[in-house]
Amino acid sequence: MPKADKAWESFEDAFRAILETHKDFFGLDSVEPASRKAEAESGYVYDIEVMGYSKGDEKLVLFECRRKSRNLEPRDAGEFAFRIQTTEAKKGYFVTTLEKGLAEGAKTIADHAQIGHIQVSANATPHEYLMKYLSNFFAGVADRFTVSDVATAVVNRGNVITDE
Repeated sequence: MPKADKAWESFEDAFRAILETHKDFFGLDSVEPASRKAEAESGYVYDIEVMGYSKGDEKLVLFECRRKSRNLEPRDAGEFAFRIQTTEAKKGYFVTTLEKGLAEGAKTIADHAQIGHIQVSANATPHEYLMKYLSNFFAGVADRFTVSDVATAVVNRGNVITDE
């Protein structure tokens, strides 16, 4: 598999895990653990990268992940708006990197169709990320350390006490 495809998959997988962490903020009861299929009114079946279900009414919520080197174009927004409508989803969100977003025409269509826009750091992992939605920022930070010698440490309210 080409390297770009692996990055794309990890972006979707990372976002799915991040969304699971923040599902209450987005009004979700649950997030599907993997890509799923959603059937349209016409009988056509769409592959959906990330999907969840809203709290209370359990309606479908779609997330279109795009880790691209360009902004999303109006045709992307139109296609996604139609997919939301024809699958009878309650809501839809574009998910792009922090560096890219929606071209002006795509933003106009997304605004009209009430499609949200979530931005996530391009190299996000489930535990290390920066995510922006409207004026809200979310961050995940993982602490890492390496021990090269034997030591004993006791952590007390964030203060490290070492035995010497």
